[in-house]
Amino acid sequence: MTALAQRWFRVSGLPTARGLACNDNGVSLAGIPLLRQTVAGFEPQPAAILQPLIAAAYGVSDPDVEPLIGRLRVVARALNDQDGVRTRIAAVHLALPDVDDAGMDRLFGIRADLAKYDPAQPRDWHGRWTSDGSETQSSEEVGLSFAAWLAGNEDYDNDPDEALWDIDYPGTFHDKVVKEHAALLRSRGAIVITEVRILGVNGLVTRADILALFPGEEFPTLIEVKTGRHPPYTYRQKRVYPLAQIGGHVTSYDQRVRDLGLKPGMPFPALTVMCLYQKNANSWPHYNEFTPGSKPWDDLFH
Repeated sequence: MTALAQRWFRVSGLPTARGLACNDNGVSLAGIPLLRQTVAGFEPQPAAILQPLIAAAYGVSDPDVEPLIGRLRVVARALNDQDGVRTRIAAVHLALPDVDDAGMDRLFGIRADLAKYDPAQPRDWHGRWTSDGSETQSSEEVGLSFAAWLAGNEDYDNDPDEALWDIDYPGTFHDKVVKEHAALLRSRGAIVITEVRILGVNGLVTRADILALFPGEEFPTLIEVKTGRHPPYTYRQKRVYPLAQIGGHVTSYDQRVRDLGLKPGMPFPALTVMCLYQKNANSWPHYNEFTPGSKPWDDLFH
């Protein structure tokens, strides 16, 4: 009797670096959304996007993604019906295995084939890209913001030396600046929490120094404090903070975020991300808006 070969497929409730993830916010492969959100609800990404993604992920030449799109429609319908059990069952039936090292390299290399990502482009209150700050752009661009950033970031590979910066304690002066600035913001009417763990859809976690909800603002501002001479953004900060700016791509399980009008474990809206840089006790604090590729001290020389 010949044993039948079995192939197992798995789906996670949290975004994973390589595998399939499905939750109430959609379904993704290696952190790249396979569904997009429109006014009508979830729907599959177009074939023009899925085909190069699947080809890169699994090394398949000119894959036929129509069957996958059909299965994704089942997932989308279940999500739109808010049926969690049916959603996860349908996600398993996508039959998408984890992406291996070669596939991750290929995904990294297709950035030119994905929609262009412009961090300066206006967004609506959901964090979706707009052409004039009010009307939502095409649904194709809505669903691609994270995918394009992921594939377009040439520094996405994990630099072992850079990764050490995440655990390099910045020192007592840094803590002093955080404490004093938080107190200043509170004195001006802001609701402030400090040292907040932020989780991105790419599975990376970083700690935000300050989240502040200013009077009259609908959503909070994330403030990263940097001190010392030419401090870098850490590996995780450079990969999580751009997601925070997009909207719908980061969250926190810290219960204190309720004070800011956010729900723990639920996707955050698009946040303004700022850096407060103060070199030492003899220098003035300086604000600089975070953009991918920027340095905390960039605007000091402009």
